[in-house]
Order: sequence, then C-alpha cells, then structure tokens
Amino acid sequence: MFDVAVREIITAGQRLAGRGLICAHSGNISRRLDEANVLITASGMFKGGLREEDVLRLDYQGRVRQGEGGRQPSSETDLHLALYKSYPHIEAIIHAHPPYATALACAGQELDYQLLEESRLFLGPTPLLPRLNPGSTELAQRAAQAAGGVNALLLSGHGAVSWGKDLEQAFNRMEILEHTAHIMLLHGLFGGVVIKHV
Repeated sequence: MFDVAVREIITAGQRLAGRGLICAHSGNISRRLDEANVLITASGMFKGGLREEDVLRLDYQGRVRQGEGGRQPSSETDLHLALYKSYPHIEAIIHAHPPYATALACAGQELDYQLLEESRLFLGPTPLLPRLNPGSTELAQRAAQAAGGVNALLLSGHGAVSWGKDLEQAFNRMEILEHTAHIMLLHGLFGGVVIKHV
C-alpha cells in the first residue's frame, strides 16, 4: 500500500503541474496512509518532478518516520494534519495555487459555485478564509473550523485547498474550482448576462 500511495502522490504532482495549478516549488500533496501515518510531499520540491524519496511518511504529530536526505515535510504540514484529525472521511488533500481561483481569493471574492451545474454538483460551497500567514497554526486551525460540510477552501493571498476520498477526487475538485473561477471571470467580462436560446 505504501508504494502505491507514493506513486499516487507523484502522479498527482505531475497532473497539477501539467494543468498549471502550481508553479515552481509551490503547493503540497498528502494522503492518509493508515491510522498512524500520513504521506506528504517534502518542502521545496517541484511537484511535477517528484521522486519516491520526495514523499515523506509522518505520524499525526508531524514527526518524520520515513524519508531520505534529511528532507523536511511541507511547510503546510499543520494544515494537512489539522484537516485529517478533524475529519476522518478525508483521505487525501491538495494545496495548490490555481491562478484564477487564487486571483479570486486575493480580490476577497467568494466562488459562485452555483454558476455551473458541475460546480454545484461536484464541488459545492467553497468558503474564503482571510489572509493568514502560510504555514501558521492559525491557518491550520481556521481551515479545520471552516472545512465542515464542504470540499474545498479558498485561502486569501495563498491559493486553495481541496480534499476527498482519494487523490483523484481531491484533484478533480481543485480542477473544478479553478474552472469555475475562470468561468466567473469570463462571465463578468460579458456583463454577467445569461443568454437565453430560442
């Protein structure tokens, strides 16, 4: 199971980079491994080029149990662990910086998830957290408080985080979030008018 889970994280990193949802060393990916362990990407790694040794095994206190080369876990480890501890149904988490969704969050606007049927059905409400220091305990606590009953969060000045029953679902929700933010921008450029066909 360990090897399969590591490969899933590597694949998710490649997909995030390929879709332009992260850049450089930004973002982080994790997966609940079992009742005692979490896998998370190491700090400062390009997620599109992850290797097996770039995925670390942690306990739920954030202590590294497996990893080579003295790598440190992601600076957002507290955020991931807070969500896992608070919500047993969460099995995988992605934090990314999708451009349109991040711009929306920086502008202090919430996502109009009801604009698209896909967003309403597969994403749902996406709360916007205020600007908080990346990697901070406050961010982790506020995210855990806001995550009840939703599938993703916008982080003002910081990007977005999504989760699911597996990395496939977490990735899909991040992609839908970004797609919806993009459509919101285009919708606004067209004056927000709904065109009715006859």
